[in-house]
Amino acid sequence: MGINRETLNFLEETIRENKIGLLRMVELGNQFMKGMNIETGRIAKDYFIFKGFDHTSIDKNGKDGALPISLNKEIFNTTLIKSFDILTNFGTTEHVTNQYICWKNIHNLVKQNGLFVHLVPLTKNWKGHGYYKYTTDFFYKLSKECNYEILKHFIRKDLPGKDMICCSMIKLQDNVFVPEENFFKPIEEG
Repeated sequence: MGINRETLNFLEETIRENKIGLLRMVELGNQFMKGMNIETGRIAKDYFIFKGFDHTSIDKNGKDGALPISLNKEIFNTTLIKSFDILTNFGTTEHVTNQYICWKNIHNLVKQNGLFVHLVPLTKNWKGHGYYKYTTDFFYKLSKECNYEILKHFIRKDLPGKDMICCSMIKLQDNVFVPEENFFKPIEEG
């Protein structure tokens, strides 16, 4: 989906409110900056590095410096597991067919007291975009099962039919991800 000014504001606000300084960041997808005059160009990786982040992006396409990793397969790379202070998911997870493994990877990439910042399509929105849409209930159930604290959770109204869920959470414990039988799947749409 790319990162626009509102998305960047949500991320920066989450970081500022949680008093996090420069940190190790993992970005799902090789994202682009949209509709902003950015001195570093359009690639989000360049922007975050310019801002001082130790930045890693993961995208199966391997473009623009992203690690060529599929979120459909469990990540076992020990240099990545439990090593990030913040993870951003700005419209990536809805494109992953194996939702359980995708969200397990998300959980495993972030260390204890790390942040997750999600911006994903709300159910019944973004017709024809991605495999999944999400409900607000999905994030509440996930946080309960995984011992996350929801910091902010709201619906962002964009263009008609393009509403998004914005959710920031903190990983309170370095625990094992929820068993698959307890995982609450997002809403599937064609």
